[in-house]
Amino acid sequence: MIVADQFPFEYIERFSHLWSGGIQTLIKQGAVYSNAFHSHALTETCPGHATLVTGHHPSTHGIVSNYWPNQTTGAPNYCVKDTNYGISPLNLQKPTIGDILKNQNSRSKVFTVSGKDRAAVMLGGKKADGAYWYNLRKGTFASSDYY
Repeated sequence: MIVADQFPFEYIERFSHLWSGGIQTLIKQGAVYSNAFHSHALTETCPGHATLVTGHHPSTHGIVSNYWPNQTTGAPNYCVKDTNYGISPLNLQKPTIGDILKNQNSRSKVFTVSGKDRAAVMLGGKKADGAYWYNLRKGTFASSDYY
């Protein structure tokens, strides 16, 4: 699965004649949805990606926002924050496509790469072999001890 955040279908129509190779192959041989939408209100990165890979709405997969208030302290909870590992899919309550692949065949490999930790972690799910994201502060890719 490839997710291109904020990449409107209009770009495929407008610029596809300029593309060749990889992206053109994906467009011609992959599934392209010209009028896709999320049927839930909040389309931030964390809940949106969790919805795409679980097939569940935020109310059931548990990722309702990028941040939500702690019910006791009111402090913001970050969707992929984990006190044991720093960053992990701890808050995700439903299996992802990758998790199901791993359940069906333990030899399956699931890796994610993103510019954001929350995108990489949500797309990978709980059983990913690795999730990598760009750490803007350090100028390198990072991961979590969870993986």
